[in-house]
Amino acid sequence: MAAIPIQISELEMLQSMFSPSELRIAPSLLEDMKSCIDSPHATYPLVSFTINLDVEIKLEVSVTLPPDYPAVEPEIFVRSELLDRQEQSAINKELNDYVSILERGEVCIYSAISWLQENAHRFKQHEPVKTSSVKINSDKLVRIWIYSHHIYNKDKRRNILGYASQHCCAGFMLPGRPGVICLEGYEDDCDEVWRKIRSMNWKKIMLKKKEECTERCFTTFEETSFNKCKDERHMDMGEFFKYLENHNCGYIFKEYFGVDGKIPTEDD
Repeated sequence: MAAIPIQISELEMLQSMFSPSELRIAPSLLEDMKSCIDSPHATYPLVSFTINLDVEIKLEVSVTLPPDYPAVEPEIFVRSELLDRQEQSAINKELNDYVSILERGEVCIYSAISWLQENAHRFKQHEPVKTSSVKINSDKLVRIWIYSHHIYNKDKRRNILGYASQHCCAGFMLPGRPGVICLEGYEDDCDEVWRKIRSMNWKKIMLKKKEECTERCFTTFEETSFNKCKDERHMDMGEFFKYLENHNCGYIFKEYFGVDGKIPTEDD
């Protein structure tokens, strides 16, 4: 908890430097962080925010601060509609290489932003493809289905909700045993959330299926449950299948459980 005042101070500094349209931060985040100082047993919030930069190219910079930051590196990911996949990969690699050599224990988000302001122009090497038949990869909609041996830990669940929100992914998370996560959105966003999820400590987690999609089945990302009792270890499989069917995803049930789904009736 010793890092919280430092993180709060840096966030307040960033708020003084950027307008609300440039710095996107959850309205309650600072208050939630301050409550952890007053109440050591309070649940530590996911500290994530986005900074929109309009330098020579428009950049969206997603930042997540681990609980021990600045003693450890922050997670920073840059995206831009004007960068192709190779250019976006290059700018993220060089930015993270730069952050890795900064002195640990010192806040570094503004240093990272300054580096982007000075160097972003170097990464736009190609003109956008104007042919309508060719789509930039980041515009491709995908749906990712993830299987976990179980999902119970409240911190993991909170972080997954935060990652999905941060990267504008829709879908759902079904806690319990097994755990099911569906991410729907642009491919780069879904891939980044999946990268963050699998970097957590799991007994078993795997990508069950990744599919391209032309239409969205979900509008938001939510945690959902279908339990016959308060014990989240016992899932109502019929209600879960009904939920999937309502979102035009009933086909995935058999891929997870090996049997066809069945919508419950009043007699069940």
